[in-house]
Amino acid sequence: MIPSSWTSAPDQPSIPGIQLLAEIGRGLHSVVYRATRGTHIYAVKIPRITSTQSPTLLAAQFRREASALALVHHPGLPA
Repeated sequence: MIPSSWTSAPDQPSIPGIQLLAEIGRGLHSVVYRATRGTHIYAVKIPRITSTQSPTLLAAQFRREASALALVHHPGLPA
């Protein structure tokens, strides 16, 4: 059950199959949202891209982070 206090902001990005509910936090390079996919609740990190950032560098950073997260196995994380 999703609490009614989690509300959507109009400036949130749209991701097919995922409903962004509320912003959890933001940092220099990304924003983290509380989201649902089906009946599961997740935290979704979305990078903030500026026109001054190199797309090649951003792609490399994304792959490096995805590789590191793929090594983490915990019962509280989705498979």
